[in-house]
Amino acid sequence: MNSWAFEKWWRQEPISTLMEVLNVPLGSARFVGGCVRNTILGISITDVDIATKHLPNKTIELLKIAGIKYKTIGLSHGTVTAFIDNNKFEITTLRRDVETYGRHAKVEYTDCWYEDATRRDFTMNALFMSSAGEIFDPLDSKSDVLAGYVRFVGVPSDRLNEDFLRVLRFFRFHAHYGRGEMDPSGLAACKKYASKVNQLAGERVREEIFQILVAKNANYIVEKMLECEIFPEIPREKARLEAFKRLNAMEGTPDPVRRLAVLVTGPTAPIVDRLKLSKSIAERLVFLAETQLEVEFNLKLIKAGIYLHGKERYLDLVICKTALNPAFGSFLENTRKLVKKWIPPQFPISGKDVIALGVQPGVCVGKILRETEEWWIAGDFLANHEDCIRWIKSRT
Repeated sequence: MNSWAFEKWWRQEPISTLMEVLNVPLGSARFVGGCVRNTILGISITDVDIATKHLPNKTIELLKIAGIKYKTIGLSHGTVTAFIDNNKFEITTLRRDVETYGRHAKVEYTDCWYEDATRRDFTMNALFMSSAGEIFDPLDSKSDVLAGYVRFVGVPSDRLNEDFLRVLRFFRFHAHYGRGEMDPSGLAACKKYASKVNQLAGERVREEIFQILVAKNANYIVEKMLECEIFPEIPREKARLEAFKRLNAMEGTPDPVRRLAVLVTGPTAPIVDRLKLSKSIAERLVFLAETQLEVEFNLKLIKAGIYLHGKERYLDLVICKTALNPAFGSFLENTRKLVKKWIPPQFPISGKDVIALGVQPGVCVGKILRETEEWWIAGDFLANHEDCIRWIKSRT
């Protein structure tokens, strides 16, 4: 991901060089969208997008002359992507919509900044900035940015019909940039079109949901999403909102899988399928959401959990259980202590030791090892190699 120091980022390389290439004649190219919004808010800049009056072929010509690498994957939308020093910049010709077909639209190029602004999703994304740092605000959007007010450009239902992903984006933007109550007209429109989210690819839904879950305003936004039935796999009446809020208060670094595990009830299979989770993420979600723990302060039990599941994985589980049931508080405190200072021992015997006792290689060896390891764990890992061998002999 690109990243620049905030102070006058537009003057930093390679941004300034790229704008010198594109901004001919003066006023032909401006920064647009998130980088402008973040500049107004005084927060870090990660992605720099550029809008231009140049037609795509002209943009390509200018990049070629300057020796800048580019790709044309988004050319049908008027976008050319430039690459400089491992940084990526999307350069898009100003457009106006003629017809829309869900996420696709028939567009015409324009040289009018206002027309381009009116086709964007939210007012806070409809701001432009010159290479000198001057803000251009054709829709009077700066006030929304400063107020933390996420508002659709124009009629909310029109924007949603153009792209139903904007239902989720509306909540995500408020989760990260919003303050106070959500825009009533936007919220009503999202509730009306909530079922349309089911038409979206699971990967795209997952990306939005995970970003919402880790946002600073996640508690409020998740509650609003449940009220609007945005994510039917988590019904409002079954969602564990209070536990979710407790987890968010006690976490260090926010974790979307951990937060999702605390929020859901019942089997996680529908969520795994809907969000198209990878095997590793799905296994982690199932482990955190469905593994049972008894509220019992027992150092032997904690050690066993750390040994069997690993320090980070087991601590994650105890954090989730503490969010669900504050009675786990002392359990969590002692788990954190052991995670820091206790080094899990290595099981002192192997299959070769069992075979040396006269057991034929095969499933019996594995069975004996498992039983011996269970006995060793139950004994607080105190038995050594000779103790384990004697225990096996006593059993055969």
